[in-house]
Amino acid sequence: MARWRKQRPLICFASQSKGSVTDLYRLLGVSASSSKADIRAAYISKIKVMHPDVSADDDATEDAVALNAAYTALMEQHVDYDEEDDLLDVFDISEAEPDLLFINPFGCQMDPLLWRELQDYAQSAPDSRLLEDHLLAAGLSMTSSAIAWLTPAQLLTVQKELERMEEQLSFETTAWWLSDVLMRARVTNSRMSRAGANRW
Repeated sequence: MARWRKQRPLICFASQSKGSVTDLYRLLGVSASSSKADIRAAYISKIKVMHPDVSADDDATEDAVALNAAYTALMEQHVDYDEEDDLLDVFDISEAEPDLLFINPFGCQMDPLLWRELQDYAQSAPDSRLLEDHLLAAGLSMTSSAIAWLTPAQLLTVQKELERMEEQLSFETTAWWLSDVLMRARVTNSRMSRAGANRW
């Protein structure tokens, strides 16, 4: 408790919006060179502890307001040098239930340009528990990581990349990119409930 009290002036300072940018970074526990993803992750970590609904501290509301103000200010002024990193944040921080099916065409023995047809065929499976059998019945041989459950933002990002692949015929790059982001999505989405995945 004593350590927390030592931080009170900084929190009050930030909540009055008079703190320097350095104070805002210090309040969130990140450096000025942190990416938006780092800032967002630090905010989520701290708000889970400081939120008035979970904190027994009498000043929890004031602290949460200060944290929100610092987070908002930093996110509005922060510029990532690589804007594509922001698009890829959806694979590191899940915004919704991962209940949308995606089959990686590079994880199946098929022409990757037929990725739309593959998604449509997978959606026609009568039950998500029979999905792998459904795909094998169509003669598709696949790796164990070909099936993924994604959030809406993740699926949209993947679809845009596959459309870019169609235009540029960049198969090797797209295969590597998909492998990377689907692995990151699995790690992120495994933290969320899978209840929605068996909605069929």
